[in-house]
Amino acid sequence: SANSRLLTEILRDEWGFSGFVVSDYNGVQGLCEAHRIAESEARAAAMALKAGLDVILPFNSFETVKEALRLGYLSEEELDKNVLRILAAKFRLGLFDSPFMDPAAAQSLVRCKENRELALEAARGSIILLKNNGLLPLNRQKVKKIGVFGKSAKLIPVGSNYSGPYGVPWQGEDAPTPLEALEEFLGGSAEITYAESKDIEAVAPSCDVVIYFTSILEGEGSDRSELRLPCEAEHKSGDDDGGFIVDAAEQSINDDQESSINRLCSANKNTVVVLLNGAPVDMTAWIENVSAAAEAWYPGEQGSRALAEILFGKINPTAKLPITIPKSVGQLPLNYSFKPSGRGYAYCNNDGKPLYPFGYGLSYTSFEIFGEKIETDGEKVLVSFTVANKGSMKGAEVVQLYLGSYNCSVVRPLKELKAYKRVALEAGESRRCVLELKKEDFSYYDPGMAFGLHNGCHRLMLGTSSEDITASFELLVSDGKILLKN
Repeated sequence: SANSRLLTEILRDEWGFSGFVVSDYNGVQGLCEAHRIAESEARAAAMALKAGLDVILPFNSFETVKEALRLGYLSEEELDKNVLRILAAKFRLGLFDSPFMDPAAAQSLVRCKENRELALEAARGSIILLKNNGLLPLNRQKVKKIGVFGKSAKLIPVGSNYSGPYGVPWQGEDAPTPLEALEEFLGGSAEITYAESKDIEAVAPSCDVVIYFTSILEGEGSDRSELRLPCEAEHKSGDDDGGFIVDAAEQSINDDQESSINRLCSANKNTVVVLLNGAPVDMTAWIENVSAAAEAWYPGEQGSRALAEILFGKINPTAKLPITIPKSVGQLPLNYSFKPSGRGYAYCNNDGKPLYPFGYGLSYTSFEIFGEKIETDGEKVLVSFTVANKGSMKGAEVVQLYLGSYNCSVVRPLKELKAYKRVALEAGESRRCVLELKKEDFSYYDPGMAFGLHNGCHRLMLGTSSEDITASFELLVSDGKILLKN
């Protein structure tokens, strides 16, 4: 909040930013309380405003700024710069010409049909199939009784804290819960029974399939140190500033979820787990027992509909993991792009490998990548390949190109994603594709912090995740040229 190098020299002088900068809530106050670099809030406000901050949130601290002026920590000329930037932005926005807006008109725009359809399309493209033993997609003609478990099945999966007015559960027309979306999708063609975990043994055995929707307490101010699903009673009050699917005044989980999932698997082999969460989950206690698992994150207002479509195969999942999922909390931090280490990466009771790697995601069809070829003219690199849909269903594969660097002047990551292409194919269709890398993709900061195309060796890896590599190529950078390595 008070870094002039960032806020003025880089943001404004180098990047040419002409807007205004606001602080995080209580960020300026934190200069004298949390960070202890100012003896008072007046001094902190002056430091921030002089450094290039313009608005002190949440309450703008008018009295504090007046105190900074009175004590001489800040001059009117310095304050005028902040005021000018704010007024200029307001003039550009036309707020002085039309200061009042129609809330109903704004709501009709936000909740219009096109935006709801976009929310549905986004959810369809972000739900990741992690495991499938052949149970999915569910056959609508054969599935006649479904058991639904987990408190989140009855909540709109929009995430916690900032979905709508802060501290108020988000509600919107045409936004179903997972349970409602399943009922809507099936239209009465199957019996759907929602049951508590205590009734698993009574309900699950007679169902054709059972689906468990997980719940997690997390959010701003409710950070998790445990990656496992809550296995004992957990509770958050309105003062805790957190929630587990939507931000409500009182939240509680009274279910040993890992035990419930395993009991479901014992009662019915056709068990599907749908994860609703914002951060990774340790699945090792139950993932081997379930027939299928999907990572849905918080898929938004239309996410429940997308889930129903994916579970029953109307939509073929295409999403890939944007993170690495560890086996346990002891592996953290765990990233695919780590740097080489002299100690190795395993533990005495863990091989150090992820449960699911970055870039991973299953489909209802199968793909083959072949005919990989590489070309370079010294300035750019072209990697070409053919993708074929070998299955019986339309789908899309995300082909990923990773770069690993060695013999460089600084330690480089073992693997970095540099390019990717989403290839949508009909059943039986194939297509020739090309990924291009430029000099910037091989550039890095040398020991003198100069960014450029420095000498070194590079390995290009083509595949369908950071761990599933189908082909690799060796290159050499020498004297500003990218060359194929003999």
